[in-house]
Amino acid sequence: MVREVEDWPYSWARPAATATRVTVAGQLCTPKDVLAFQVPVERVRVGDRVAFAMAGAYAWNISHHEFLMHPRPTFHHLGAEGQRSAVSRSGWKGLVSSGL
Repeated sequence: MVREVEDWPYSWARPAATATRVTVAGQLCTPKDVLAFQVPVERVRVGDRVAFAMAGAYAWNISHHEFLMHPRPTFHHLGAEGQRSAVSRSGWKGLVSSGL
């Protein structure tokens, strides 16, 4: 699922892919960091958000926290009615104390 983000704070044109197939890759410097291979999209642009189920190694407990100075993962919770909340946690203690 592509969630379009309208904000584009840069002066140059926003790269986009329209009516094509794309491969979604993660930010690790390895060719094995592929999340989806050759999936059809109507439109996806740099800066849009892509949601997918079964995140596997992108889950909190197996992520390489601060690897290559990347930010810690943020939890995004989707409710039954489509409500979304984002929670940033600094570790398991924060996660457990919040009740999530």
